[in-house]
Amino acid sequence: MASVETVFEEDHLVPLALANDTLFAFSRLDGNLYKTSVRGRGKVGEYQALPMSDLLAPFCIPGRPFIYDLIHGDNMLTVREFALLESGLGAPSVRSFEAPADSTHRLISLVPDAAEATLCAVFEPLFAGGTWFLLNIHAGNVRPCEVVSGGPKCILADGTLVAESDTGWSTALHGIPVRNGPGSVISVTSDFAVVRRSDKTGSLFSLVSATDVQNIAAPAGWNIISLAASDTRITAYAIHSALGQRLLHMAPEDGFFTFDGTEAATSQVFAMGADVDPVIRSTGLVQGSSWRTSRGVFAGIASERVDLRAVHLTLAGLPCVYVQGRQPGAGELLVCLHGGPDSHELDDLRFGGTYRKLLDAGFDLLMVNYPGSAGFGVAFQEQAWHNWDGAVQSSADAVAGLLKSSPTSAVSILGVSFGAWIGLQLAAHLQARRVVALSPIIDLHQHLLLHGDDPEFRTWAEARFAFPALAPHGGEPDAPTFAGPVIVIAPDSDEVVLPASTQKSVLTAQKSGRAWTSVTVPGNHYPQVSADAERRWAALVAALTRSRTP
Repeated sequence: MASVETVFEEDHLVPLALANDTLFAFSRLDGNLYKTSVRGRGKVGEYQALPMSDLLAPFCIPGRPFIYDLIHGDNMLTVREFALLESGLGAPSVRSFEAPADSTHRLISLVPDAAEATLCAVFEPLFAGGTWFLLNIHAGNVRPCEVVSGGPKCILADGTLVAESDTGWSTALHGIPVRNGPGSVISVTSDFAVVRRSDKTGSLFSLVSATDVQNIAAPAGWNIISLAASDTRITAYAIHSALGQRLLHMAPEDGFFTFDGTEAATSQVFAMGADVDPVIRSTGLVQGSSWRTSRGVFAGIASERVDLRAVHLTLAGLPCVYVQGRQPGAGELLVCLHGGPDSHELDDLRFGGTYRKLLDAGFDLLMVNYPGSAGFGVAFQEQAWHNWDGAVQSSADAVAGLLKSSPTSAVSILGVSFGAWIGLQLAAHLQARRVVALSPIIDLHQHLLLHGDDPEFRTWAEARFAFPALAPHGGEPDAPTFAGPVIVIAPDSDEVVLPASTQKSVLTAQKSGRAWTSVTVPGNHYPQVSADAERRWAALVAALTRSRTP
């Protein structure tokens, strides 16, 4: 029986629609539809699966409370429309229309058409040079569609067609190309589409219409991580190196943001179409998880924890988050280092909420965004490039700065992916009790060489590191100098870090007399299924709490 019972499972939900007091969401993990009606903060959300086994080809448009089962066969399209009700799926209304033959065309998507206030099924030609078609699923009329590149994503109120391909977006009006550019369409309204262009330094968001491409500017010092829009509201989640995390709002015609009244936890903003304001999912160690909607807040799987305290700090110039549990300062400090390095970590329910278990076990947490982290400005990100020793030293200074005011009995380090490589260097500076390396990059040189045949990866790596093929020692330490215990948690199907390389590093350390142990867990670099996730998080807790003295 499908279920959503963990933070990991909830992380894979995408909100689809609101129907009165019920929120409907689709799971990217198991492909099922769920509903929840638990309202308010401080509560625990409950999700009920809705059976869709009799649907052959379900489609949906975010914000519209319907599931459309579109069946294309011969020269017909059959539309079964199911209303999303508080009680579940309503009885379908059924209609059939003449459609392009399935021998010449295939049905690929369902898109909003603001010009005709309807939805259109999109038919792609099976042969090069063929004509695309749009079919109005309410009136049944079919019309040809001139697509410049890729497939249609929407039709704006003025008739502008917005399309997307592997190379970017494009617009056309009356079959005539108008504009194009890099990026993907992430949100659709009546008058514009939101396009995101992303690289390793972050994301740029733009509003694309028939007549203009307008880049969205965040307030000074802020970096937008997630954004979506409706006809009347643009909502963004942004981070700041000193001020933490906030939600921002803007009317499309205004051109400037205002700040939400409350500090946000880590958030993701989901588009709900032209008529419904975006939905915001927030996850934080103190706040728990929740869905903020135009009809109020729906409780997530993790309830609020008033006994925890999380504060954003700037230590040695580094953006950090310090979290204290029920016995602040009485136990051990765990320094947490994210992967990437082009990433960041702030207050969040990381690893399926595992941080809460560690807080309850007596740890305080310090999440360190070391130089090289993304989201805090280009200068901060590039500060570490070809100077990772300096990044490690800055991280050590940040931890030392905290320990002056909040002394604890010991320090342990948790490093994930590239953060494990940073953590093994950092541990020697801090005289750490132990290092736990999760999905770790240990032998950085071999990792760079392993992916060096990929031109995009090589360009990325050469900007940040002395590439081993050019300089065998690269100026980077060949092996960690930390002599204390290291617990390596290694996925058996890691597609990013070669498992054989990880095991070789462990064996080399053991042969040199170091206290390294390895725990093999199932799954990929990041777990893809719930069972693998739960085993990995359990291994993480065990590694940090075993043989631990208070």
